[in-house]
Amino acid sequence: GFRLRAMSSIIAALLVGVGAVVPSVRLLNGVEMPIMALGTGGYDNDTAEDAVLKASSLGLTHVHTAYDYYNLQGVGRGVLKAGDRGEIFVTAMTSPCIHPAAPPQRNVTDPEACYNLTKKELYEALESLGLEYVDLFLLHGPSEPFGYEGGCDEVVCALNQAQYVDL
Repeated sequence: GFRLRAMSSIIAALLVGVGAVVPSVRLLNGVEMPIMALGTGGYDNDTAEDAVLKASSLGLTHVHTAYDYYNLQGVGRGVLKAGDRGEIFVTAMTSPCIHPAAPPQRNVTDPEACYNLTKKELYEALESLGLEYVDLFLLHGPSEPFGYEGGCDEVVCALNQAQYVDL
């Protein structure tokens, strides 16, 4: 959980701090994404801002946040203070439309309503971050800690697909 993410961030910072180069992978759209990121789950806004600034000063140029981490403002401030926005790769996530176990709790089963909710969250995330774009926007779940195992069922798969139509 949180300790593992914190330890991963510390290890990443140490590797970068000793001059290790963080490799990247080319995504299908041609964008280069650093394979190691600063995770900000569990951080409040001030901690997230500070962590982004420290990581970027060490050369770690990928930061990961989520709508339901409730620290988008701090991450955005850190990214903007770190310097050239184009040098920091920002990954953000939205929650699935069926998400009963943790905030934001919801049970949106209509694909169109799910799409509209996801689009709303994307724009709210951008506004909270204070950024014009994120480099990668992911679906945060469904996952085993929230009662899902294996592949998605017909309803959840349709909702997942609706979340990524022309965003």
